Amino acid sequence: MSEREEKRKATRMVLGLVAMAIFLGGVTIWGVTALVPDVLAAASAGFEPGVGLKTAAIAAMVVSIFISIIFAIVSGDGLIGELQFMIPGFFLFFLFFWLMLAWAF
Repeated sequence: MSEREEKRKATRMVLGLVAMAIFLGGVTIWGVTALVPDVLAAASAGFEPGVGLKTAAIAAMVVSIFISIIFAIVSGDGLIGELQFMIPGFFLFFLFFWLMLAWAF
């Protein structure tokens, strides 16, 4: 193979790689522009008004009471001794569920 043929082959290879890069870049740009409206619609759904703090407080109260009752039943005969842990635990559960429900929904 002569030096001229090698240069020609290298030039063809470089041109083929450049053409492939341009094609892949065009397909990527087309795909991104096709997906942008869907991505923006999904992102804007997170900014719609949710349940609010009042509704979340009611739901958190119900969930916290239910969980506290379950814990009291499972704890067995040590209910009076564990009351000092149940009351702060209830308020921590309430605070956690209240803020998470208001934030997530």
